[in-house]
Amino acid sequence: MDLLGDPQIAVRKSVILSLSSAAHQKPNLIRDTLPKYLSQIYDQTRIRPELIKEVELGPFKHKVDEGLETRQATFECMYTMLDTCLSRLELQEFILKLVSGLTDEYDIQCLNHLILIRLAKRAGSALLAGLEQLIPPLTTCVKSTAKDATNPEQVERNNELIRSGLRAIATINKLPDIAETAPKFIDFIKSTVQQGDLGKMFIEVSKTATL
Repeated sequence: MDLLGDPQIAVRKSVILSLSSAAHQKPNLIRDTLPKYLSQIYDQTRIRPELIKEVELGPFKHKVDEGLETRQATFECMYTMLDTCLSRLELQEFILKLVSGLTDEYDIQCLNHLILIRLAKRAGSALLAGLEQLIPPLTTCVKSTAKDATNPEQVERNNELIRSGLRAIATINKLPDIAETAPKFIDFIKSTVQQGDLGKMFIEVSKTATL
């Protein structure tokens, strides 16, 4: 775990994958040591501009994010730790890292929606305490549009992202006392989520959202 500070991204990714495996299979191996390394673990969720390269593919230029796989592996690790190492996590710092994850690439955004659902089920009061800062990225998600509205695959992919975000919102909305403890989140639901076609999608996903 000391190698979380290694300068090589490949080394840090390997550590995160090993840590995730341990959290899933043998959490007792890491529970007591985990608090010492949480800041370094959370730091692996950060987008690093220096790892984003531009490569030429014939006449086209394409950006390659060499840190993407490590970020995804870290969020997957965090998802697992919520299940097996919850008592060792500093949850407000944990929730703060979801702000960037909720605006990252498609797969990472969907993964963060699953993390929110698990947080709601495992640590609802902590989630409510940090919920306000998650409203802006969730707003961006549910109001997103496909880059190419004429491409059916892109449109469906974007709609699935929105549904994923709405499932997380619907689950959070079922937390007890949310109206009293998170009025800005309730306002967000009323003013944005429950409007127009988005509101119809929200009704549908709410039918299967459970705590």
